[in-house]
Amino acid sequence: MYCNGHEDNAFYQAREPWNSPLYRILEEHYEEFERVYAERFQRKYGFWRPHIRKAVYDYLDCGDPRQGFARIRCPDCGHNMFVAFSCKQRCICPSCHQKRTLVTAINIAENICAPVPHRQFVFTMPKRFRL
Repeated sequence: MYCNGHEDNAFYQAREPWNSPLYRILEEHYEEFERVYAERFQRKYGFWRPHIRKAVYDYLDCGDPRQGFARIRCPDCGHNMFVAFSCKQRCICPSCHQKRTLVTAINIAENICAPVPHRQFVFTMPKRFRL
């Protein structure tokens, strides 16, 4: 059931990412942050990665109907609604990241892992070797 026309079967709720504190901070301060990164943060956090700019601007467009939308029709009642496209970004967009996390977890649980006990190990490399 997709339709929020059914009071008891409400599924889709439009997001308003522009009301979140993260969105407002990025919209107001991102360009200045990128401009001063080299002099203020590069020594401590490493070189500027160009894909960060694309991720931030995609997040700022996420959920905005002006950037594109799909028209969805409920098969049960025929109710139409418009759903704005998402950015599908990991990490920066809370909504898209959560969806990707859940889809990946379901896939792993149902299709990859055998029904036996599992353990997780995390190996990391020191920052100076990552470059």
